[in-house]
Amino acid sequence: MVISLKNNSDLAYFIARMGHELRTPINAIKGFTDVLLSEAFGPLNQKQKEYLVKMTVSSDRLLEVINQILDWAKIEAGQDPLLEETVNLKILAMEVISLLEVQYSVKNIKVELLNTEELEVKGDRTKLRQVLINLLSNSIKFTPNEGKIGIGYKKTDKEALIWVEDTGIGISEKQLETLFCPFMQGPQLSTKQKGTGLGLWICKSIIELHKGYIWAESSPGSGTTIFIRLPFLIN
Repeated sequence: MVISLKNNSDLAYFIARMGHELRTPINAIKGFTDVLLSEAFGPLNQKQKEYLVKMTVSSDRLLEVINQILDWAKIEAGQDPLLEETVNLKILAMEVISLLEVQYSVKNIKVELLNTEELEVKGDRTKLRQVLINLLSNSIKFTPNEGKIGIGYKKTDKEALIWVEDTGIGISEKQLETLFCPFMQGPQLSTKQKGTGLGLWICKSIIELHKGYIWAESSPGSGTTIFIRLPFLIN
């Protein structure tokens, strides 16, 4: 079978259709690795356990990359249309803050909601939730212990402005230019902070699907703020 990929949309459609074939082998490897680590078929020595744990970590990372690429591919291929829902930004932000409490509590980071008023937009709640989770996770990752993160929103004319601000390590002007490109990453505090480089790319795709705009403002050592402008404001 010959497949002709003429443009980006064709490539996205192909990747989206290949989702099952991409994920199944990785899930099989993870499953067999977990069985071996359980020692159901006999004890393992320390070195064998170390190698199996590394296999598990690598499988998880590869699966994360595949899932994020498939998320983007479905959007580009038009296979993941928006649901038109009423989204309460206050409730959504509080939910995301609560969901990631374990991550920021470990670093003793203070995360707060900067608004108390109600503000509603029309959009896909699940997708907007994914965007806020990605943005808050990034802020937690690049904010040192004892830092601060805030999630805010406000009405501007007929749009809603949402932002996530932190007191993290910041981003250089050069890195800002490619921040939302696939596989591009900001500065790393250590190898433990290394991610897939796809999270912000997915955020950009989702916001553009909402006919919105996303951008970042930052400088090294002064923290980072990610802004989102959504046009579907409900009066």
